[in-house]
Amino acid sequence: MPTLASLPHFTGLSPWVLAAYDQICQSLSWEVCLSDIHDLDLDFAVIKDFDHYFQGIYSGGCPDLDVKFNDDWFYYVVDFQGWSCRQIPLCVAQHYYLLFMSSVSVEEGVNVVLFRHWEQLNNFSTDQPPQWKPWRSLR
Repeated sequence: MPTLASLPHFTGLSPWVLAAYDQICQSLSWEVCLSDIHDLDLDFAVIKDFDHYFQGIYSGGCPDLDVKFNDDWFYYVVDFQGWSCRQIPLCVAQHYYLLFMSSVSVEEGVNVVLFRHWEQLNNFSTDQPPQWKPWRSLR
């Protein structure tokens, strides 16, 4: 079984990464940018692929604004990767449809819509990838 230190999700918690980042923050008098930290280029390339909950960042897709929701369907959301789903009411599902990726399946003859909270839709079309934000304020 791999150790937590060997998993890319937790690179941002590495004592070496945090110490190097803190040292650079203390030595500079301006706001720290990723381009200021050359020694950690490879680490930051990994860190920016995960959110504050150590889940892979997904950004893409756009909602179909003509979709129709049915009162007879069941709607669920999974808040974090690996968690169980929880049922949500139709009004929340209609809101989540604009924000998060979803999938529709048929289970025992009933339509089920499952939203994945960590997979945000790209409702504001840009060519820019999601930006990494540090866990604490930069000086």
